[in-house]
Amino acid sequence: MKSSLIILPALLLLLSSPMYSQTAADTIFIKKNYAFGTFSYQQNGKWLNNTQVAQVLKSNSLAYNDFIRAQNMNRIAKGLGLIGIFVMGIGGYGSTSLFLFPYQPTSLILGAIGITFMAISIPLIISAKKKFELAIVRYNQGLLKNLN
Repeated sequence: MKSSLIILPALLLLLSSPMYSQTAADTIFIKKNYAFGTFSYQQNGKWLNNTQVAQVLKSNSLAYNDFIRAQNMNRIAKGLGLIGIFVMGIGGYGSTSLFLFPYQPTSLILGAIGITFMAISIPLIISAKKKFELAIVRYNQGLLKNLN
């Protein structure tokens, strides 16, 4: 009998702790850095980097998966953009031959390939930014659902 009096309150405390572990103060705020095209994240007055945000989002699997997808898409887009810049640089030796000697087929082809890589990266970056925002919105909505 005595053991059940100890176990029952401990069990109730354990089961109710997730309801009280997240508060409205745990909301993550996004600040857009227009100069660099990136986001900054703030929670409880502290600035978070991407690794810290991922750790916070692990409590909400849907938001965490969106955040990881956004990170992967962002890495792919940046890689394609860098490849495009590199290929354009090779094709035009710093793009000077594109302007000085515009009819050389090699530099025109490499320039076109580089521009294509860069053009492909732009919608990927835009999509990744939307997924970053969606992940934070889903996390914040999950907090509100848990509080109600």
